[in-house]
Amino acid sequence: MAVDAFYEESAVNLNEKKQSVFYTIFLVVQIVFAVLSVLWFWFGFTFVIEIPVNGRTVQECIPSWIFFGLFFLSFLAGAILFGVFKKRFNVSFDYACVYGELRISQVFNQKKRKLVCRIEPNSILQVGDMESESYDRLCATPGVKEVVCTPNLTAASGKFFLYVYAIDDGEKKLFLLECREALLINLMQYLRRDVLDREYVPQDKKM
Repeated sequence: MAVDAFYEESAVNLNEKKQSVFYTIFLVVQIVFAVLSVLWFWFGFTFVIEIPVNGRTVQECIPSWIFFGLFFLSFLAGAILFGVFKKRFNVSFDYACVYGELRISQVFNQKKRKLVCRIEPNSILQVGDMESESYDRLCATPGVKEVVCTPNLTAASGKFFLYVYAIDDGEKKLFLLECREALLINLMQYLRRDVLDREYVPQDKKM
């Protein structure tokens, strides 16, 4: 298999259509709450904040301020919460190998992209198949943080779950990717041979 200086592929959510619908619903609700919070703030500023209101004293205005303040905070909180929750739907990941540097990005609804990490070749300690005892041992190692970089519980056709044990931001992390073997082959061109797990079995030879 040919190797390239730049190789990229994606782990797309297997329930993309259904997840996209949920993402859109949460986005619409988020927008509704955001609009309500703006309108309510404008209404409160116009009719309540001004002193005196209809000749009332400051003390008499306090209950109205509390009433409008609570509703405004509720609408604002709704917009924030639905904005956070929508990011849990239709999430996918992009993996790129650039001269041995592994770049992992999180993609929301196939539109917004967020860089998860950039791992230099000399920071990678071990790579291998999740279906191995070495993966279980690394998961059980104290101080190792697992970072799941796939939206699926089952690998798509032609792919497998690759683990990348590396040092990132001073921490030992165990990244779990869903990819084709081509990503591993391209990555290994820039890594020491002993980095590949001894238990690793090529995907075409797995039972």
